[in-house]
Amino acid sequence: MGSTSRVPHAPPATELLCLWAALGCGEGDHHGDGACGGDDDSSGEAGGDLEWDTYAAGMSRTGEGGVFEFVLVAADPGPPDKGENTWTLELREAGGGAVVEGATVEVVPYMPLHGHGTQPASYPCAPAAEAGSCVAGPFDLFMAGTWEVAVNATGPDGATDQATFTFCLEG
Repeated sequence: MGSTSRVPHAPPATELLCLWAALGCGEGDHHGDGACGGDDDSSGEAGGDLEWDTYAAGMSRTGEGGVFEFVLVAADPGPPDKGENTWTLELREAGGGAVVEGATVEVVPYMPLHGHGTQPASYPCAPAAEAGSCVAGPFDLFMAGTWEVAVNATGPDGATDQATFTFCLEG
């Protein structure tokens, strides 16, 4: 007698829809748009307790290492939205210091609740006309929901730092 192996089967689509409804998916969040699944992790996905930035041209973040100040000079579209996005960034010394020229900057978009980024995974920032500014993109934020866009920088002296901008895209 030969052994038989059981191959698990995928549940029918109706079972998956019922499970999704039972978990509270698609019910919206405290922001009322439902696109980002709620910051209380009510969707059952990893990465709850996310806080989203409110876009404003010129918004800034001090890097995690305290080396640089990352300024989102402009986003096209502004605010960032589903589809192709292009960002103009400026790099400054932390604490409102001088513009940093000659740095290498890249953006890395990532959807924490879905566990994936974009293709390609990162986008170099090309120097712009203004000193210390660069343009990244277009990069395709192809889904509505929460996107974290890390901005990584290496200064001309080799110093590195990173800051993250987090947006809920309506789509």
